[in-house]
Amino acid sequence: MPSIPPPSTSVRVPPHPSRKVRDIPSVSPKFESYPALPSAPRSPHFIPGYNLTTHIIPSAYPRQSFRELRRYPQLESISSFPPSAEGKTEREARALDIRSKMKRKWDTIIHLRDGSDRSEALGDDEESPVLWNVVNRYARIGPIKRKSDMAVTLIAVHAIGLHKESWEPTIKHIISLCDRPTSNIHVDEVWALDPVNSGDSALLNEKYLGDFCAFSFVFIVSPMDSDGGTGTVDGIDHARDFLNFAENFVPEGSFVASPHPLPVYLDRVSSDCASQRRKYGFHDRNVLGIGHSIGGCIIASAACANPRLFQSLTLIDPMILPHGNSGVDCLVLRPLLRRLSWSSREEAKAHFSRNPGFKAWDPEVLDLYVQYALVDIPRSEGGGVRLKMSGFQEAADCAGSRFVQETYQHLGRLDEKVKLRWIMPTVPLNGDPPEYRQAMVWRRPANSSSVILDLSHLMVQLAPRVIAKEVVAGWRVMHGDPASSRL
Repeated sequence: MPSIPPPSTSVRVPPHPSRKVRDIPSVSPKFESYPALPSAPRSPHFIPGYNLTTHIIPSAYPRQSFRELRRYPQLESISSFPPSAEGKTEREARALDIRSKMKRKWDTIIHLRDGSDRSEALGDDEESPVLWNVVNRYARIGPIKRKSDMAVTLIAVHAIGLHKESWEPTIKHIISLCDRPTSNIHVDEVWALDPVNSGDSALLNEKYLGDFCAFSFVFIVSPMDSDGGTGTVDGIDHARDFLNFAENFVPEGSFVASPHPLPVYLDRVSSDCASQRRKYGFHDRNVLGIGHSIGGCIIASAACANPRLFQSLTLIDPMILPHGNSGVDCLVLRPLLRRLSWSSREEAKAHFSRNPGFKAWDPEVLDLYVQYALVDIPRSEGGGVRLKMSGFQEAADCAGSRFVQETYQHLGRLDEKVKLRWIMPTVPLNGDPPEYRQAMVWRRPANSSSVILDLSHLMVQLAPRVIAKEVVAGWRVMHGDPASSRL
């Protein structure tokens, strides 16, 4: 398999100061009650020998972005709600108008930002809202079929606009490959997270997401909240949510195979356990991270903040760029033009099946998208189904550049003990210059390897079997013969 060669020329990185990912305070947020699961519980039977359960945890609190967002004056609000009846021409005009407003907001933030990394600690007196993460667990319920050298707990984060269930075909193939007699690795459990503004998490957090969020870093009034909510989503808090889950909610002690499920609302580990994890990592589990697109950026940022938690990271075409990517002209417009609702899941699937992009997806992945990326609209609101993560939220995720650039800067200082495996497509995302991804992959060359696949960016959706094979092959490189773990 070909790999990414080192860059022939150096890539100049703009001298923007990068923020530090703040530690998670050892306090539990105060809230009246847990929310109910936003989607109906699924059958626990995932594949033979593994059960599936869905859980809710409070996100990292307080939000680091909440303190930082308050530095900026209130900016122009952008309505994220299309008219109930909108033709193609009107949709295109509205999308262009929103894109223009996003660009003005981003330029204003660049002008206003002082660039300092204010290092005051986050306290428990913050007034940021309590957000939620929904996470699926795929766990072994019986004894392993054979003795192996390494038991794995895998934590996965998906790409923008997708959902935690999109990993399931890949997870099935990973488990199957690891169950072979020749494998020295077996999978104890897999956790797949929905960031706060995607999938089921987005349904729980709709009131607080705001009209322009994520990596664009803005303070706004949310049209979803008549009381004046705030856009509280920032890439840096996605990374803190990942750390919050690993440090505070991965169950205490070593993995125990059991047919009995964990509670829907995961118990927070003891403060002593969380403290030990922050200082020394896991002493009773081998935790591996896997992330696709922005999910790769999230887990890389989390590992840079606390490398002790992870044995290795598998980064699938991650959005980690030396110059960031404003996305205003190329990535933002596409989801803004996307249709948001349909009369039924059957109509939605027919629509997706006619789209060349969706048509190329693995059939099981597409079926999961129809089932789990959409939510039923109440009959009182017209009925039908809509996307859980709106095209507007997806566009907002693509509209900024600070987080992806910060992660690139931090990556060069990532502890060499954290092994890296890069799975890259033949064509760079969005036509970025080849030297960008060369600089990314070689940003921390020690204990790192890469492979190029003849696929495009959404390779997890296109070829889950191929991705699973390369993930397991990467594990063998990283956790097998040390001499092979080089680029």
